[in-house]
Amino acid sequence: MNTGKCLQIVRLAILPLLVGFLAACAGDSPALDSGEQAAAATPPPVEGAAGDAGVDDVAGLYAAQCASCHGESGQGNVAMQAPQLAGQQAEYLARQLRNFAGGLRGQSAADAAGASMAAMAQGVDAKYFEPLAAYLAQMPVKPVQRAAVAEQMMARGKRVYQSRCGSCHRVDASGIAAMQAPALAGMSSEYLQRQLRNYRSGIRGAAKGDRYGAQMRAMVGTLRDDADLEAVAAYLSTL
Repeated sequence: MNTGKCLQIVRLAILPLLVGFLAACAGDSPALDSGEQAAAATPPPVEGAAGDAGVDDVAGLYAAQCASCHGESGQGNVAMQAPQLAGQQAEYLARQLRNFAGGLRGQSAADAAGASMAAMAQGVDAKYFEPLAAYLAQMPVKPVQRAAVAEQMMARGKRVYQSRCGSCHRVDASGIAAMQAPALAGMSSEYLQRQLRNYRSGIRGAAKGDRYGAQMRAMVGTLRDDADLEAVAAYLSTL
């Protein structure tokens, strides 16, 4: 028998064995439909990460990342040094998230609350900043009981506000988005005082690139003393 015939016999003998082996393998693994194939090709999401299936909507993101400090309704928490966010301008909120994430705010060792916010912002994908800010801007503002302010302090605070702040933040302190000036009405006096002092000391607004923070630092420098600062913060809390 020549070599060619030997090879042909070997091929004919192996072929049925190979076909049987492949059929057995196919029986062990049922075919996937197109949906199962797509699911198998997609890696599972990282549990708890911003942007996964658990926090894909901004309401879920807010509940997961922000509500424990700022409240379920965005009303803020004085004890936690967390300001009211509900109803605030979207442009301002998005800019502050970028400032915290980018190192323009919350970097001072003397700013514990700012450091907490910087850590939070740096843990969220920046693509969520604008949607989250827009969600908060349309959130209805719920009245919060503020401490009573003495009549004399109210009068002083109103006078200081109208002469120093109203041209940018409006007479009613509702803010002017075109001037990058946020709403201040109804914010807690404690939060406002702390931010004004932060501006004055350079804890906030001194970082290179924080244009609007620098403008606020210049304005705070025109306040005569702590009494002016405290009066304007108290006045704004009552609006």
